[in-house]
Amino acid sequence: MAAFEPRYSSKGVDLTSRIDDDLPTLWADYERLGQVLGNLLDNALRHTDPGGRVDVTATAADDD
Repeated sequence: MAAFEPRYSSKGVDLTSRIDDDLPTLWADYERLGQVLGNLLDNALRHTDPGGRVDVTATAADDD
């Protein structure tokens, strides 16, 4: 998230996150997961007008 903040700020788009503290362990490829998140954040910035907001949220629901 911190790596994307300067680009979001320069376009005038707020980038916020809410990550629950009690998330379950995720077994995944760290680099690929980072690549997916990066792609999503790039796309969100591209399609959000100045003055807009992008929220990133990670929560657990029903043990998932």
